[in-house]
Parts: sequence; structure tokens; C-alpha cells
Amino acid sequence: MSLINQTVGLGWWSNIAMVRYVEGSMFLRATMDVPHGRRIYQSGMIRLPS
Repeated sequence: MSLINQTVGLGWWSNIAMVRYVEGSMFLRATMDVPHGRRIYQSGMIRLPS
């Protein structure tokens, strides 16, 4: 029972990590398309959801 719960928990966390990674990469790509977007991101004015 606990093994099943652990497996489900791992899958849940990996899904969240995957969604965060996809959101982050899409956000970075969109930011780089905007003029000066990279400079704004590097200065830390825009923060990814943690």
C-alpha cells in the first residue's frame, strides 16, 4: 500500500516538475523573442514561478 502511494507521489512530483520545466522553457523562449527580453530576465525583474 505504502509502495503504491510512494509511486503515485513520485509520478505526481515528476509531473509538476515537467510542467514547471515546460512553462519555464516556453517563458524563456517568449522572453527572448521580445526586444531586450533577455536583459530584463537576466536583471531579475521577471521571476519564474517557484
